[in-house]
Amino acid sequence: MKVSSLTWTPKTVGMEPWPSRAGSWCSELPPDAGVVQRERREKSRKARPPTVEYDDWCSYKTTSVLRRIFTKKTGPLGEAPSWPPPPECPKCLSFEKEVSYDVELRTDDGMTLTCSWSDPTRWQALTAGHTYRLEVTRLGDTPKCETLK
Repeated sequence: MKVSSLTWTPKTVGMEPWPSRAGSWCSELPPDAGVVQRERREKSRKARPPTVEYDDWCSYKTTSVLRRIFTKKTGPLGEAPSWPPPPECPKCLSFEKEVSYDVELRTDDGMTLTCSWSDPTRWQALTAGHTYRLEVTRLGDTPKCETLK
């Protein structure tokens, strides 16, 4: 397969609180859980000797963190990734910067496959226009990026 392009894609990811509902045994609730409903449920059953264990099941509200990708752009090999300032997001608790290093490969029959890494080491070792070997899944449409040589 021939490398048709090498690009990086920086992303600014906002961490936004997101209310959610869940359920678990009341003795295993997360610290920020607000119990909505408590009910007695069968927890286990043993055949010998025949015993049934019951415990309290809690339905609760909690706050998860939603990852929102705000900015995304690409750049070429040879340029360092750069991020614009964080976007306006009053509800965001924090922002994280991430980058993926992407290689686009073309097969002889024109199909395009993409591999992405968070570490630039393998990406920087590739050369646009050069041919490399890459295993794909049995259907042939998903690359096994760890096999790129």
